[in-house]
Amino acid sequence: MTAKTAQQIYNLSAQNASEALTQLHEADILSTRKISRGTTAYIAHDILDLID
Repeated sequence: MTAKTAQQIYNLSAQNASEALTQLHEADILSTRKISRGTTAYIAHDILDLID
């Protein structure tokens, strides 16, 4: 999920979406991966492992 996706899905401001994802990353709940210039994807590997 990107901050823009979180913003759209949860009707958040861009700043609040970014801060929420950053907090989850800092808590080691999400990992990050650069997907394009200026865009970071936040990934929950534990959840994806359950699907796989």
